[in-house]
Amino acid sequence: MIKKKINLNSDDIFGNELKRELSGISKKVKFLKVAARPYEEGGHEAVRNFWLNIPKDHPFSQHPILSQYGHNLSMEGYDYITRQTELTNKGVEAPLDSSATLREIQSLLGEIMRLESQHEEELVEAAKDITVQVWGIDKSMLDGFLGQKEEGEEGEEGEEGEEGEEKGGEEIALTPALREEVNKRITMNSLIHGSSLHAMGSVHYLAEDKLNKISPQLVKLYTRLSGLVTQHYFVIDIPAITKALNLSQAGIGWSHVKYENEQAKVVADGVVFPVLCQELFKGVMELISLNGLPQNLSEQELKAVYKQSDRLQDEPWLEIVGPVLWRKFLAVLPDNIPLADIIMKLSQQAPQRMNMIIRNVIQNPTQAKNILGSMMGGNEQAEIGQANELNELNELNEAEQTDLKQLGINDENEGKTCPNCGYDKVMQQGSEYICPICNYSVK
Repeated sequence: MIKKKINLNSDDIFGNELKRELSGISKKVKFLKVAARPYEEGGHEAVRNFWLNIPKDHPFSQHPILSQYGHNLSMEGYDYITRQTELTNKGVEAPLDSSATLREIQSLLGEIMRLESQHEEELVEAAKDITVQVWGIDKSMLDGFLGQKEEGEEGEEGEEGEEGEEKGGEEIALTPALREEVNKRITMNSLIHGSSLHAMGSVHYLAEDKLNKISPQLVKLYTRLSGLVTQHYFVIDIPAITKALNLSQAGIGWSHVKYENEQAKVVADGVVFPVLCQELFKGVMELISLNGLPQNLSEQELKAVYKQSDRLQDEPWLEIVGPVLWRKFLAVLPDNIPLADIIMKLSQQAPQRMNMIIRNVIQNPTQAKNILGSMMGGNEQAEIGQANELNELNELNEAEQTDLKQLGINDENEGKTCPNCGYDKVMQQGSEYICPICNYSVK
């Protein structure tokens, strides 16, 4: 199943503004306590080595954000877990090796599934209600399943193979323009995985009263589970595990967007309630991001992009850096604009502009907030953001041209000036010149 662009406005999906309860919920979460070992000792050597020296044949090696900031984001993610010790005296130390971590996760899953037994239907409805409450999506666009996946059932990747591409058909080589689309998709996937894993540890507090009626143990167990799941990505040998396992059958949650009579629907499965919530959130983010797919790509070009950007074996890496990137993104959101609208608009940006925005999210939060305000329009800081964008993109373009010259490549096309916004480095994308600032088609 090839994903496809859908022409939706945010009002078509989101009936009300994003509710901000999650900011208050974070104060209630009793985070996992982890023995304070530094990243160099606590993080698995394979994890540290990957981000220090991403293999040249890996798609992330050509990603402008992950290749430059992946190592620092990984360290920040690990430090974030260890810092939670300071937030509560009620945490329980986490196991310090991967085998002990996975054993406790399995034990927790067993206990949670026992407590959830006989309550699957009401828990599915509660997970869907939380998703509606946070995102404003129409409930009829959500479909959820709670419990252990039956033998022979397939998760979200079952239709497309292990790396997300459809079987069969001719493969095409990635052009520079397609490589930019791959990088843009990887950036969005980082945010999607980051937002869903971040939510897994907190959104069950929105249903705390309902959960306590089922069992007063559930909320505590959910929080413990989410902390361990987050922590275990740092302590396992990801390359070895991804080679040894059939990843499409190894997960505890799955989600995808399907179409029924041209109507998009988010379908999510989770073995336990917080995983189902995580997958519903992931599916909604996926639905939003589909609006960013280029309209002019052929089916084969889309396959080539997804083959590089949506590989199952790369998801654990995104679970490491994604939550850090997501928290940084939340910190620079413009005021009084629904998050769903911002995500939708971000997904529609040209690849170069998206990279510039995310780079500023990491390096210069104040400027990032101005630029996001400019992107959304009508913000009192829009003019500041627009000026910052022009300067930033011009500087990036000059740096790219310098890199090309150092490689012995001369680009005779110096670009065109956009008459709409004044950006003077509009480069050709396929057969068109599309301004990365305002998406204006320059003649």
